[in-house]
Amino acid sequence: YKREEVKIQAWENREKAKAEAEMRRIE
Repeated sequence: YKREEVKIQAWENREKAKAEAEMRRIE
């Protein structure tokens, strides 16, 4: 269990969710 990896994973998921929301708004 590495805390840094979990933090990075959470950050990536948040960025992905943000990007998806942007794409949906543009459509």
